Amino acid sequence: MTELHDGVVRASAGWCFVSYEDAPPMELTHVFSMDSGPWPAQPGWSPVDGHWIEAPVPIQDSAIEYVRQGPRAGSFAVRGVAEYNQGRYRLAQVLAALRAVDPGAGTEAAEYLAYLAMYSTAENLRAICVLFIRALLGDTLARSVLADRTTSVDSEIEQEAYAAVLRLVDAVPGSFHASGPLAQALGIDPWQP
Repeated sequence: MTELHDGVVRASAGWCFVSYEDAPPMELTHVFSMDSGPWPAQPGWSPVDGHWIEAPVPIQDSAIEYVRQGPRAGSFAVRGVAEYNQGRYRLAQVLAALRAVDPGAGTEAAEYLAYLAMYSTAENLRAICVLFIRALLGDTLARSVLADRTTSVDSEIEQEAYAAVLRLVDAVPGSFHASGPLAQALGIDPWQP
């Protein structure tokens, strides 16, 4: 957020936009782009050479607000991206645990989940991660919900993602539980939102 009044910055926090005009080309592994008009309004994932993304994928429930005229002209605020990034961070923790259970199957599940995350809201991503963590830690209700989702969700890719995670949940040794090494490896309290 940057708050201007008559061209003077009065407050700023969080995101910064940087002008790379006249800078040499950058080498990027992940592109997080803005995909609209002269001033961006929607943050999202950009197409990358050799990748399946062919058009920008907007981050759900996010926006960039920009004041074009008046005494506050130039002020802007980014909404929803920090929350989404927190969800992606939590997902990365889950993916590390899935790969620890079985590197091959964990990588397969990670590919499905990365795709789903691109089309999920921050809130849905958080809820999915909590479900997976609880199931990994032996919560029978979470495992039951996970099993139900393998057939009840609408898209085939979601069904495959839930099924891949369920296979890994079922492969977790019974000695892993909320106070065990898997919980410690996750580094979070799975019972808190």
